[in-house]
Amino acid sequence: MRIRKLPEAIALMLLTLLVALFTTPSASATANNSELQGRLENLATELEKQRVAFHIPGMAIAVVRDDQIVFARGFGVADIDKKTPVTPHTLFAIGSSTKAFTATLIGLMVDDGRMQWDDRYTLNSGRSPDMMPRRR
Repeated sequence: MRIRKLPEAIALMLLTLLVALFTTPSASATANNSELQGRLENLATELEKQRVAFHIPGMAIAVVRDDQIVFARGFGVADIDKKTPVTPHTLFAIGSSTKAFTATLIGLMVDDGRMQWDDRYTLNSGRSPDMMPRRR
């Protein structure tokens, strides 16, 4: 079996997560904790299906709500040869993936009016955008 390109697989996983999160009712609309746990279990089931379909050896997810981890799970294996299972505490070498997360964060901050695409920020500029999340 061929392992698909990692960026493709990561994009699909992020898309799956975003769809699940944005189609889930807000905290105030969620009836109770068991409903939330049911939705998270459904998300875990879908992520596992996609992990297998894209031949991804292993991955982990954590969902944070109101500054608390409400769900954490590992999928697959961290080491193919040793068959070491992924746990919520497994450390991954993420390489250049942080560039995509940074670009996404900047896009969200531009959409929220906290900065502009052409703003310049350097270590010595003394300027930084407001990074604290806004409660909606």
